[in-house]
Amino acid sequence: MPSLTPGEQTRLAGLAHPHRRQQFLAARRLHAALQAQGAPGHHIGYSHSAEQAACVWAEVPVGVDLEAWPPRRPRDVAGLADALCTAPERAWLAAQPHPQRALLALWTAKEAAYKAQPAPVQQRAAPGLAWACTVAAADTYPAAWVWHLPQCTLALWVPQPVALRTDGVTLGAPDICWQVAIPPSVARQATHQRQ
Repeated sequence: MPSLTPGEQTRLAGLAHPHRRQQFLAARRLHAALQAQGAPGHHIGYSHSAEQAACVWAEVPVGVDLEAWPPRRPRDVAGLADALCTAPERAWLAAQPHPQRALLALWTAKEAAYKAQPAPVQQRAAPGLAWACTVAAADTYPAAWVWHLPQCTLALWVPQPVALRTDGVTLGAPDICWQVAIPPSVARQATHQRQ
């Protein structure tokens, strides 16, 4: 078992389902393995869902999120879109042939951007309506790149161009690129936290 910080121990203790505890520990093992290998940079992010886990590291703040596909239960796309999406995002969703998968593209992009923020900022700002996404060119930064893989939807948020290498998974070009507008109040908090 990887050594856990007091906060991680508290979070692990709060996970009621054994499967969720296993996922949590698997993500921490990935994190520990990267640190043991001398992963470059000091910004490490990880995410897990169902049987999938992802871990990223970089010299700049990065965020990663993944959601299992297909979902264990169907999601109320219209209800979630009303709660989490801006009007242009809802219009984009309505035009998509696969709204469940499209909603995952939006949600994982917002989550990845949120996870790249410093912890004190995360405590004050949940992802949602204020984290507006617009479809962008793949060379727009900051950006959330989203891939629809056979078993999950994966998003990586990067503030600037980065070299992307994978271990065991071929990603290719992202299926969609979002420009995520971080709320101004959150951006100010993040700048203050980094100084």
